Amino acid sequence: CTIGRIDKPYVPTLVNEILIIAKRLNKQKILYCMIGDSPNRDDIQKIKNVLGSCSNLHCILLGAIYPIPRNLLYEFDIFISSAGSASLTSRLAIPTISIDAKDYNAIGIMQIETQNSVFRDKEPIESISSKVLFLVNNYDRIKEKLNVVDEIDLDSILTSHIKYIS
Repeated sequence: CTIGRIDKPYVPTLVNEILIIAKRLNKQKILYCMIGDSPNRDDIQKIKNVLGSCSNLHCILLGAIYPIPRNLLYEFDIFISSAGSASLTSRLAIPTISIDAKDYNAIGIMQIETQNSVFRDKEPIESISSKVLFLVNNYDRIKEKLNVVDEIDLDSILTSHIKYIS
């Protein structure tokens, strides 16, 4: 799943990487969900055009949801996001891959490989697809290392994110 506006510059790269993942995991059924919207309807159509061609991939575009129910977040195994969205799901101990805002590649798995959710520091440049496939292959081991960050105030995180968007 991804949380964030679908008109962000990294989204075309992300969508192409999701297609790579689905093709590599062609024996599995994959549900990919995008929570977020765009004022440009063409963005939605572009995503559907790219991901609609893959038979083992089902993409759901939920649009803008505010507030996002916490229970919904726990329905997904992996999140791929940037900035506050990546920090949010990471703090809930849901495996989260953060995306670099400059090169649109994976920074790393939050809490395990990085604390950075916007720009990489010294983390190696890796494609989103390779990082997701690594996470899928090591899911249980990685998941057990994640910790819920106590006293998480989801409302303030989401409110600050909405203020930024506005």
